[in-house]
This record gives sequence, C-alpha cells and structure tokens, in this order.
Amino acid sequence: MQNYINEFFNNLQIWEDYQGNKYKDRIYNSLSSFIFQPNVQTATLVYQEFFSTYWIGIQQLKNPFVELIEMVRKYEFNAGKLLLNHRDHYIHSVNVFILGLAIFSRNSNFRSVVTKYVMYPDSYSTHYEEFFYRWGLCSLFHDIAYPLEITYKQANEYIRFIHNYPKGHFLTQPTIEINLPFFEQLVNIPIIKPSSQYSSEFYNDYPDLKDPYTNSLDLLAQKLASCFNINLTLIKDNLFQFVDIMKKRGFIDHGYYSSLIMLQWYHSLITNTSWHPAYFYYPIVDSSSSILLHNYYKQVLMKPPFNLGLLNPNQHPLAFLLMLCDELQDWNRKTYGENDNQFNYPIDINFTVNDDIISAIYIFTKGSDNKPFIDNKKAIINSTLDTQSIIKNILISSIN
Repeated sequence: MQNYINEFFNNLQIWEDYQGNKYKDRIYNSLSSFIFQPNVQTATLVYQEFFSTYWIGIQQLKNPFVELIEMVRKYEFNAGKLLLNHRDHYIHSVNVFILGLAIFSRNSNFRSVVTKYVMYPDSYSTHYEEFFYRWGLCSLFHDIAYPLEITYKQANEYIRFIHNYPKGHFLTQPTIEINLPFFEQLVNIPIIKPSSQYSSEFYNDYPDLKDPYTNSLDLLAQKLASCFNINLTLIKDNLFQFVDIMKKRGFIDHGYYSSLIMLQWYHSLITNTSWHPAYFYYPIVDSSSSILLHNYYKQVLMKPPFNLGLLNPNQHPLAFLLMLCDELQDWNRKTYGENDNQFNYPIDINFTVNDDIISAIYIFTKGSDNKPFIDNKKAIINSTLDTQSIIKNILISSIN
C-alpha cells in the first residue's frame, strides 16, 4: 500500500503549500506512519493533519472536527462492548481513505471520471487536490453518526431482554424509537450569500445559487435527482420521511445522520468565517451526499419506487468509491461486541490495483473457514456496484 501512496503524493499538489506551508509532507508522513503501524495513535495523527490542512478560519487549540471523530472512537470503545456485535470504525475510516487514494492513483479510468466530475468554477487548480479534499471529507467522516446507531441497538437489546419473560409472550420483538431533539434545527441551513463586493461575479458563475434550498434534505434531494435522473419530488419526499421509515422498520442508518451532521457543521463554519459560498454548495454537499449514499443507495434507491440498477461511477464517483472501499476494508478491525469472537475476520490484506484489476487477498489465521466471508464480499459488491465500467476484474480471495 505504501507504494500506491507514494505515487499519489508524488502527483498531489496542496495549494496552501505554495503559501509557505508543509501540509503535504505532514499528511504524507502521517499516512506512512499509519501504514507502517496502524493503531489509534497513528490514525489520530492522520485525522489531525488532514483537518488542519483544510481548516477554514482561525485554527483553534483543538480542531472541533477532530474532536467529533475522537468522540466516535471513545463512544464505540466504551459502549460497543454492550452490543452483541460491533467493530472498530476509527481506524477503519483511515484505511478506507488510503484505499481510495490507491485506486484513484493506479486506475486511470476512474481517475478520468473523477477529475471531470469534481470540476466547478472555484475548484482547486492544484493537481489531484479537489479529489483529495472531497475524498478525505467523505471517507474520514462517513461513520461519524455511529454513536446513534450504537445507542439504538443497545437500548433495543435491553428492551428485548426484559420483554423476553415469559418466553414466547410477545409474537414480535419490541423496539424503541429514537427521536432526535431539534431535528429541524439540524437540517436548517440558511442561505450563504457572497459578499456584496463580489455578488455580481458570483451569480454570473453560479446562477443556480441565487435562490438555493435552506434545508439539508432539500439540498441532498437535489443532488441525488441530478446524479441519478430521478424525480425530485419523489426523492425529496423519501428523504423527509426517512426518519419515520427508520422508526417503523426498527433501524438507524448512520449514513443518513452522518451526512446531515457534516452539512450542518460545515455550514456553520463557512457562514461564521464568511468564506466563499460555493465551497459549501459544491464540495461539501457532494461529499455529504456520498456519505448518505453509502447505505441509502442499496437500502432505498435500488428498491421501489426508484428501482435503480448497479451504481455506475459516472453517476456519482465519490459515492461509488466510498461504497467499494467501505466494503473492501474489512481487515484488522478491533472487535468490541460480545459475540464477535464467534466470527472469522481477516487480519491483513494483499492489495493490488491497476487499470485492469483490483485484487484483494484477505489473510486469515490458520485453520479458518474463509469461504463464507469471501462469498459474501463478492455478492455485496456484485449486487450494488457497476465495477466493470472502470475495471475488468475484481478478484477477491483469501489465504491462511
């Protein structure tokens, strides 16, 4: 993996470094340290360096975005033990980040698709940086709402336990409902306007932003309708009703809430620092929609009334990459759940990527039955992603 990261960073340019900074070196060094020794300390350094590089405004003593991710780590470390099944997402997200950089660097078909997709009038002119920025946001932030899912599962396990006496008393398993306080406040995002000095130039470049939506769900619906050519009213209704759908079906989609949290936090940051509005409405909304889609695409958009087929990278390349890397990254993940020791997980991977293949050879301990794991990986990827549009073969196998 280190060779792929070397190749990516040999081509990467960081705009801030032309102002006398050394952000590229610092991020590269943090990633190299993590690859050499993946643990909480080296993962934390990656988060710190990335969000320091792309921090908007005055740098605080401790970056609140790093604190947010750190809270996720602490929560699953302490609370994940109360679940039957739960594994690490803190180190996992850094590995997802690295996998995406490797695929982008080595697969020219995907790189060509992404490079065109991320361009807008004020995108980074520096080589690879617009992709690097957006990919870092969606890969490192894609699981930030997991504490909500952990809380929901914990409470349901206890509720079901106390309602399990006498056995067979309930025909269906009881579930609780989670109502987020101030949900309307979470999704409310007032219009970010340009300064009056540049308003004429801004609206010439961005005529669609003269009257943008003021709700995160509206923004996400608009993005999805555009990418997948689906009815705007239909997708908007589903996103607004999705909280009630989750309650009715008894689950929490952390991707849905992660995308909303990211939009609200960055909206506040850009508003308070009076930065360019397009920095929110383009890269932030795009990365946030990728986070939404990493579960929502399969759970919702591939089912009625949308009935979409396999996700093609041309439709939403960052969501495609996130779903692919999130599924592939399944090695060396710390287990917290009570029953996790009953399952067979890989301890490492031999990973190869180029224009023709992606090869993922998972390494298991001796004597492990690897076939169910490998079959499941193949089935999930083949049933959700149109990988052949950018690569001839994805080879998934295992060794002991």
